[in-house]
This record gives sequence, structure tokens and C-alpha cells, in this order.
Amino acid sequence: MDSTDLLRRARFSYEVGRLRVALPGLAAAVALVAYVMSRPNHSQVPFLGALLLASVLGAGLWRRVSARAVLPGLTAGLVPLFVPALAMQAGMGCGLRDCTTLCLVSCLAGGIVAGGVIAWRSTALPEGRRAFLAVAGAVGTLAGALGCLQFGALGLLLLVAGFAVILSPTWALAPRPAAA
Repeated sequence: MDSTDLLRRARFSYEVGRLRVALPGLAAAVALVAYVMSRPNHSQVPFLGALLLASVLGAGLWRRVSARAVLPGLTAGLVPLFVPALAMQAGMGCGLRDCTTLCLVSCLAGGIVAGGVIAWRSTALPEGRRAFLAVAGAVGTLAGALGCLQFGALGLLLLVAGFAVILSPTWALAPRPAAA
């Protein structure tokens, strides 16, 4: 066995290990997208689902902090995914065509709560908080967008605003990485 073959095998083992780290988050995202696809949905759900899966896989393969941010981001994204559905189930006037203010506010509130969960989880990290906030915020927003998409662009805008209200100050207050 020559050195190039040994290097190739080592690189393959390294990549398989990175994929193994990414698989739990990817499996959770696949289950989430499969659930949303089984419901009556908007025509953009397959696009957002593919974007979510690509983001989760990319973050899982990228770095340690990014890989650790995937599952908290998906968990936080469940709030804005299900809060509008719960408002619709409660019979509060939410529907696919007749959207009330309460349904739109549920997207905003879901984004605020999800952003708060991500911000709270990031405080436990001694370093890499900004990367964690960016990845978990993006994954959480994409997961929540699968639920708020049914209320159109305004629902998505309110979801993003809810995340931004909490994550922007948290990002600004996060310690900067030390200069090398």
C-alpha cells in the first residue's frame, strides 16, 4: 500500500465520519419535511423542504458548532411550524384562504419564541456563539417557514421578523472570536 492509497483511505474515513455526525439532524429534517408534504400544502413547500434538507446536510458536514446547531434549530422551528396549525385547529378563523390577524400574529409569536429558544441555547456555548446563532436561526427559520408559508409572503415576513427581533441583539452581544 503506497502513501497515496493510505491518504485516500484516510480521507474517505474522515468524510464518512463527518456524514455520520450529520445524519441525526438530516433524519429529523427528512421526517419534518415528510410530515409537511403529507399535509395540504402550498406549492412552494417542496422548494423550502429541499432548501431545509440542503442546509441541514451542509451544516452537519461543515463544522462542530454548525453540526451542534442543527437539532436545536429544528426543535425551535417546530414552534412556528405548529403554532399556526394549532390556531387553525382551535377554530380561530384561520384558513388557507381566509387569514385573520391572529393567524399572522401566530407566525410572529412563533418566530419570537423560537428565536428565544435558540438565543437561550447559545448562552451555554463558551465559543462559537455567532456561528451557532446563524446556523440554528437559519434552520429554525426554514423549518418554521414550512408552517407559515400558508399565510403567504406576509406570514413569512412576520416569521423572519420574529426571529430577527430576538437573534439580532443576541448576535450583537455575543463575544467576538479572538483575532489570530
